[in-house]
Amino acid sequence: MRIPHRLPAIFATATLAACALAVAQPAAAAPAAVTTIVVAPPGAEGAPQGDITVPTIAAAKKVAQNKGARSDVRVVLDGGVYELDEPLRFGPRDGGSNGHTVTWAAAAGEQVVLSGGDAVEGWELHDADEDIWVAHVAPGTASRQLYVDGETAARTQLQLGADKNDRAHLEWMTSGITLLDDRFGDLSALGDQDALEIVSMGSFTDRISPVAAIEGDEITMVQPAWENNNFGYDTLKSPYNRGALYLANAYEFLHNPGEWYLDSDDGLVFYKPKPGQSMADVDVRLPRLETLVEIGGTYDTPVTGLAFEGIEFADTTWNRPSSQWGYADQQSGAHIVQDYDVPADYLTSCQDGCAPFEKSRNEWWQIPAAVQVSAASQIAFRGNTFERLGSVGLGIGMDPNAHATEVGYGASDITVSGNTFREIAGSGIVVGGIQPDAHHPSDPRMTVRDITIQDNLITRIGRGFRDNAGILSTYVSGAEISHNTLTDLPYDGIDIGWGWGVNDPGGNQYYRDAGLYDFQPIYDTPTTFRDNHVAYNLIYDTKNEMHDGGSIYTLSASPGTVIERNYIYDSRETFGMLIDQGSRYIETRENVILDSSRYIYVNADTAGPEVFNTLDLQFSSNWWTGGRERYVRFPEYRTTWTGEVELNGVDREAWPAEAKVVMAEAGVRGETGDRPLALLTSPGAAGPVSTATLQVEAVDRGGLERIVANVYQGGTLVKSTQTASGGATRATHTATVPLADGEYTVKYNAHDLAGNVSQTGSAAFVVDGTAPTVTVKEGAEFTAGADGVYERVSFKLHDTGRIDRVELNGVVKDLTDDAWSDVNGVAPGVFGAVAGVNTLVTFDVAGNATTTTFTLT
Repeated sequence: MRIPHRLPAIFATATLAACALAVAQPAAAAPAAVTTIVVAPPGAEGAPQGDITVPTIAAAKKVAQNKGARSDVRVVLDGGVYELDEPLRFGPRDGGSNGHTVTWAAAAGEQVVLSGGDAVEGWELHDADEDIWVAHVAPGTASRQLYVDGETAARTQLQLGADKNDRAHLEWMTSGITLLDDRFGDLSALGDQDALEIVSMGSFTDRISPVAAIEGDEITMVQPAWENNNFGYDTLKSPYNRGALYLANAYEFLHNPGEWYLDSDDGLVFYKPKPGQSMADVDVRLPRLETLVEIGGTYDTPVTGLAFEGIEFADTTWNRPSSQWGYADQQSGAHIVQDYDVPADYLTSCQDGCAPFEKSRNEWWQIPAAVQVSAASQIAFRGNTFERLGSVGLGIGMDPNAHATEVGYGASDITVSGNTFREIAGSGIVVGGIQPDAHHPSDPRMTVRDITIQDNLITRIGRGFRDNAGILSTYVSGAEISHNTLTDLPYDGIDIGWGWGVNDPGGNQYYRDAGLYDFQPIYDTPTTFRDNHVAYNLIYDTKNEMHDGGSIYTLSASPGTVIERNYIYDSRETFGMLIDQGSRYIETRENVILDSSRYIYVNADTAGPEVFNTLDLQFSSNWWTGGRERYVRFPEYRTTWTGEVELNGVDREAWPAEAKVVMAEAGVRGETGDRPLALLTSPGAAGPVSTATLQVEAVDRGGLERIVANVYQGGTLVKSTQTASGGATRATHTATVPLADGEYTVKYNAHDLAGNVSQTGSAAFVVDGTAPTVTVKEGAEFTAGADGVYERVSFKLHDTGRIDRVELNGVVKDLTDDAWSDVNGVAPGVFGAVAGVNTLVTFDVAGNATTTTFTLT
């Protein structure tokens, strides 16, 4: 792959990542003419061919402006990393008109990166004892992110409290925090105190509050961030759940591998490498820009006819949380950016809402996106990668405060298809705003409508702001959110709606009592949230950090909205779906939801349907395991449940065929819809498992020929298995493979009768067929007796695959899933023990068991 020379104007190029991204060149629809503009340095060897070759993006934009009204235009970027000096702005003249489209695309077989950062090089060993390295950057550089080998490096931190109950040594003051003991040493000796922050995650908020100074035992906080973070709901002082509290971002806290610190004044970046990382080879990028692409016109003159294909948008930051505003988070990226008159006693009177807080609700801001679209239509993003971004990945029709053009909303006919979103600080995609013009637009052209989000992979988002969902779609008419795969998320998968029903006709009684309607009208007309379709999405491995929410989450009334045929599992035993306050007129059907504490939780208040206005809902034919639904079972709530199918205790092979079809069809589709779909159902997690039972389910409407599952260890094939399917449209392959203890990978696919092959999936798993070891702990403080006969006995338990639980005479005690554990002080009457013969059974996570028999006197 070639690396272009450094180019003039608004961008330059630097080193290129090693792997290429192949981009399909769609065939032009004859007889329409297409003008091809190539961006490449003069004389570049092997540059793409086109009608016109220019050296810069700026020059390509000018040519496209002249051609886009008369023909379709394709701007082809030669391979390379384009380090932008400023964001790319696309206004009305930059799109196509008269039905034409201007497409910006990567050259076939090339990787094109639009980067808002710089490579950090020249690393020197700074502290040999701690293995801390340093590199020089421009003094005054500000960034909340550092990307190392494609991942977000961790900021340094000191834990002040383990959770919301571990705060007795801290006194909350209106000016900050007083330390009531000296367990943390002399924090006033820390350098660069104006870079410090207090950070804590609650139930649905993830808060950041900057420090002004530390003197003695007093941590003085920056205002108004401190006040804004400490009044309302789920506050910094009074989180509803979680609540670990940290003092963050000091060089003195740099102890853990993978952490970094930026000394902005002196222009120094410090990093402690992870095991195996060599600073001679590591790829480090420090972002400068907060946005990369800004697409927007006006309601009179919107941008039209613009597309992006095969481009990587990368390397941004977002620095507002480092300012006096901090990140006074309220949920899903909404935060306070204003100075309010809080009550003098807000630390006690406003920890579960209050009227002064309600004044802020209609003025919350949104996190801006690295790529922004507003006042625009017929815009498409196909086959791009959004990664290493310090805010939201792609923002469509958000509030004006989230758009650099200062014109929000007004987005229609937008397609987001076949993209990858990963390693992003906020949400992957946000559509719609949260302020009044979003739900009751003062100009009908503001309405955000007809948005298609399909076949996107969204993973590892919320890396900086953990309250963000993979996809958030607020006040939107006609959103199609389907066939996306969302995984490895700190919070929700897909959130639709906003407002808790407060902006729906008649409002919400709970917030009427809270005083909200002293600051806003009670509307008598519906909002713009309607006719949305959330379907065929694969959502798993959610709630890695947060407590509240659901893998699919709804708020407020949405006539005509249907949620169907989604496959949800591994929600960390929280809610599969949370149908939250004000949700109405939504139909939920034929979803598969596994192993949630409540597969669907409807947040309606038992005091009456008018309290939260969560009513007029339909649920039908959903398949589930785990905890059953929760809703208020009174007729006045007008909520119906029909045909729900519980699968607890049912062998997976016996599950209904249609449920298996939903599981197989959910998620990102292949390059062609004609390929079969294959789903690994066992092993269901990384393990460990005692026996490797492979199970792959597949569907193909034209008929399956065979299903294949192969096991590898260290890249070497260990065992190949397959099952002939005989033309069945649905089939299951099951194979039990004898394997030694160790780490393995299974790769699987399905073949149909026409010769098409499904996408090959892979999953890592661990085999542990070795039972735990159980030994008697010696020493009088642990054990009295010997040779199987004791007055009192203690046991040491060990298993490399982790100890799960013990059973003593049938009494079960769950343990902490650690390699080492203990059972101490067993005597008659303690933990199921009896005088005479006792039986202790020790289980590891894989299910292996060791039985120990002993006698107590």
